[in-house]
Amino acid sequence: MDNETAAVGYDHAPDHYRLLWKQQALGETLDEWHESRHNDFETIVYNRHSPLLIDIKTRPNATGQYGYDTNFELSLEIDQEIVDQITVDDSFLDLIAEFATDAQERMVELITTTQEASQFSAKEFAAVMLYQKEMVNEHRAADALGVTTGTYWGKVGRIKDKIEAAKLTARLCSDIGLKTTDDTDRNYTTGNADLVELFEADSYPTETELSGRIQSIIPITVGEVEQYTDTPTTDDLIKHLVEKYEHESVSTLRIRYEVERAIDKGSIERDGEIVRRAE
Repeated sequence: MDNETAAVGYDHAPDHYRLLWKQQALGETLDEWHESRHNDFETIVYNRHSPLLIDIKTRPNATGQYGYDTNFELSLEIDQEIVDQITVDDSFLDLIAEFATDAQERMVELITTTQEASQFSAKEFAAVMLYQKEMVNEHRAADALGVTTGTYWGKVGRIKDKIEAAKLTARLCSDIGLKTTDDTDRNYTTGNADLVELFEADSYPTETELSGRIQSIIPITVGEVEQYTDTPTTDDLIKHLVEKYEHESVSTLRIRYEVERAIDKGSIERDGEIVRRAE
């Protein structure tokens, strides 16, 4: 499937598919960067601004024969409105732009995989997304696909035939007791996920320069927190550490992860929610 057809399919797909494709594309790109660009991976995944900066756009590049948008483009890019509201350096933005480009390619692959798992051709897949969408008339749908209305309705006819055939196949499988499976992954959240949540916790990088710095300062920070309260909690420690690393935009999730590692390693101790320096 080319980018243009993927853009039409994505733009008109049900929300749960759009969210699933987005999060899978980001998560799988993180996996790839963890393997091939370890330092860049850490810079992106633990900066709290990263998930806010990546925006998905589907923009038309022309007007079709019926006066509606056509020649669409799917793009993952930097959200300039967010950039104008925060302070980040150009090198970080360049890195985010590279990541977004890789995630965009992965998203097109994921949409294509979904289409290929169906019985629809690439154009039929985009057409069925348009057909099920309310307020999309035949002229708008035809222009989105770059075809005539006659060709569009021809595709809709073939789509209905394939759906009916699929229903008959499913009914036959049920009648003869043959079980079928739905391989669609429904493990997605309902909002924008922190990038760290899209990466497998067991695979977090541990032997890195940033990790070493945070680990070395955790016991010292416990002592600092003890000056303010006799019963410092895990949340007190995390809050204090987040403030220390605010200039590096290290996320709360990363700090919490490193605190849990410090407890596991025995450099600090926890009793219930109370944390202490190791004796």
